This record gives sequence, structure tokens and C-alpha cells, in this order.
Amino acid sequence: MRVALIGDNCIEYVEQLISLWNRGDCVILIDWRLPLKKIIEIIQSNSVCSCYVIDSLVVDKKIIECIKGYKVDCVIIERRLVGEIIPKDVRLKYKENYSRTEAVILYSSGTTGEAKGVILSHFAISTNADSIQQYMNLKENDVMYIMKSLTHSSTLVGELLVGLKNKVKIIVKSAMSNIRNIFFDINKYQITIICVNPTILKLLVDSYEMFQYQIINTLKVIYCSGAVLENYIIEKAKIYFNCSILNVYGLTEAGPRVTAQRGINDSKGSVGKPIQGVQIIIVDHNGVVQKPFKRGIVHVKTVTCFNGYVNNKKGKISLYDNWLNTGDIGYVNNKEELFIVGREDNMLIHQSHNIYPESIESLIKSLGAVEDCMLGEDERGKLVCYYKTKSGRSLDHAQLKHIHYACKKELATFEMPLHYQWVKDFLYTNSGKLIRK
Repeated sequence: MRVALIGDNCIEYVEQLISLWNRGDCVILIDWRLPLKKIIEIIQSNSVCSCYVIDSLVVDKKIIECIKGYKVDCVIIERRLVGEIIPKDVRLKYKENYSRTEAVILYSSGTTGEAKGVILSHFAISTNADSIQQYMNLKENDVMYIMKSLTHSSTLVGELLVGLKNKVKIIVKSAMSNIRNIFFDINKYQITIICVNPTILKLLVDSYEMFQYQIINTLKVIYCSGAVLENYIIEKAKIYFNCSILNVYGLTEAGPRVTAQRGINDSKGSVGKPIQGVQIIIVDHNGVVQKPFKRGIVHVKTVTCFNGYVNNKKGKISLYDNWLNTGDIGYVNNKEELFIVGREDNMLIHQSHNIYPESIESLIKSLGAVEDCMLGEDERGKLVCYYKTKSGRSLDHAQLKHIHYACKKELATFEMPLHYQWVKDFLYTNSGKLIRK
């Protein structure tokens, strides 16, 4: 039976999720920050019979009224537990399950198209969590810190499920928490492991530079996933937090984890090697396997592959032996480490050349003057860099000149932005990804 769960991160959310799994239900995790219209579309497309809502999120009572209007049983879960540490009795309710039945349906961020409901089995998420634990190597005294939304596969499987299976202490925070609270919580709970996305890590670095927090030395590693992470952010974070900063990579359809750095002889800029049970290959648009260092489309073969999309929607066509087409552009080196260059959907064809904007944007942001930027073409077909700054003002002539000459040293002529356009802000998904549309 498919049921929906709507709520922000909290102990009751975790407890209800475990209870529904133990009952044999497939849980559709719905981000409470989505527009009401989208929430209703998800409920309808999954033929949901019951919807569980954490009461602290029901700011607008129209959500409940609207859901009930579609003849869906709506259950309000009261917030009754104080604190942020998942109690032992709640953690012990989790029962391992490796069946092939549906466990969860997750919706992608939809940055490059319509969000699809990804169906994952208990076998997929449990097996993937086991492979993640193999490289994480959690110890009894480890403390995991969850602040990303549990509606995301990397958080659900790579953090919560791994923590539950290994019976470690788990701190669960609201996905809307102030970034400064993370520094206080590291000291308060003696956090050892944090998983973030590049947006959160950059905010942590910026906040540290502004306030110079005193951090006790309990952090062992910060794992980062979700997008390409700039090397200059990694180097700063290593110094500020005095711990390892390791890249990991995956996608919901893969269960989700695909590759991970291990902290030993990792190549700079890579997202590591495939985890247990996973193979990767790079192919061109004709399905021809590429040699090391040659860019192409990343394809994945994994035992934890998803069951399909809701309503049998179609994904990207496989270009190699029915392996999962990730839609990411990347390459492998001679050590079998994966490097992600960008998204195939984001590729620009400019002056008859394929341009991957993420790598150019990363270079521009690394120079310090620009907080975030996005490459695009104007109506004349000229390459433009749209950017925003921390100061909220456009760059002056000297700053633009510095960026121009720095890019000239690193980029091909056809990759060089000809114009720079200041914007007040960009649009982002709830997980912090830039919405290019």
C-alpha cells in the first residue's frame, strides 16, 4: 500500500517512517516546501490512500483540507518528543529488510525537467546502505548529523539508513535550520560525521570566515554530494574544520550511491571510485566506450538499481548494454576514479563546440569576487556569464579584468564569456541546486 509522509526533519518523522515500513507500506516522501498544487499531483499520481503530516508543518490548514478533499485519509502526527537526538527506543524499532517490495518513492529536484517519482525497493536501499557503511566504516562512538531533507535519497539512505543499521547516535535537525547552528551543534553533540551538499559547505565556509567559530576537535569527515564541488572550497574547509572533506557521487535511480572517495590517495577533483556492487563506464553518444581521460556520458551498472518511475514514465535512453544512463558528463582516470564535468542537459553548443558550463562557472567562482554564476547565450548567440555577488553590487572594471585574464589562462577561446551580467539572485531547488531554466 502506498502512503504519503509530509514533514520536516524531526524525531517523529523518523519514527513514523520506520512504523510505516514495518507495517509493509511503501512511503512517498513529499517535501513540505513544495507548492500545494505539486503535493496534490504527487498524491494523486501515486493513488495514495493515507497521508501522514507532521503537525508542526501545517502552517496553512488548507493543506489538510485540500488533501481530505481528494478523499485521502489524512493523519496528523503530533510533535511530542523534545530534543534532536533520535532516542534509542526509536532507533531499535528499525527492522532490516532486503525484500524486493517497494520501500519508498522519491521525487527528484527537477532542475532540468519534470520531476519523476523514483521507486526504490527495500533491497536497493538496504544493500546500498551496506556498501556505504563499508567505506564509511562507522564506529560505535560515531555521531551522525542530519540537516539535509530526508526526502532526498542521499540523506535517507546515505545518512539515516546507514546510521540506523549501525546503531550509532543520530542527530536530526530541521532542513530549515540556521547555518550557524551547525557550528554550535558540533560542539554540543560532539559530531563526528556530517554529510552536506556543495551549497551547504560553501555557506559553512563563508560563515566560518565571518564569525571565526571555535570548533572542538571531534569532526572526522565531511562527505559532500549533490553537485560538482569547487576545489577551493574543499581546501578552505579542510583548514577551517580540521577534518577530511570527501566527495561522493550518486543519483536516486542508482539507490543512490555510486562512487566515493576513501580519504587515501584520492585524486583532487574526483568523486572517487565505485562502491561495492557498482560498475561505471564512459561512452559517447553512439555508445562507444571511451578511454581514460576522454569525456563522455556516465553509465552505471548496479545491483541497487531502481524499480522504475511512477506511472511508467521514461528516463534517459541507455546508450550501453541497458546500463543506467546518468545524464552526467564525466571521465575516468587511469586509477578508475570518476570525475564529473557537468550535466548533459546543461551542455551548450557554442561556435560548433560542446561547452560544459559547470567547469567554467567553477573557475570563475574560485577567483573569489563572484558568489555564484551561470553561463548562457544571449539573443545574439554570444556567451554570457550571469553572476551575483555577496555585496549585492556589480563588479567593477578591475575585477572583471582580473576574471577575464584568469579565464584566458585556463579556457579555450570559444569557452570565454564575452559579457558579464550582474543579477540580484538566482533560483534554486530546495536542495540548493541552481535552476537553469
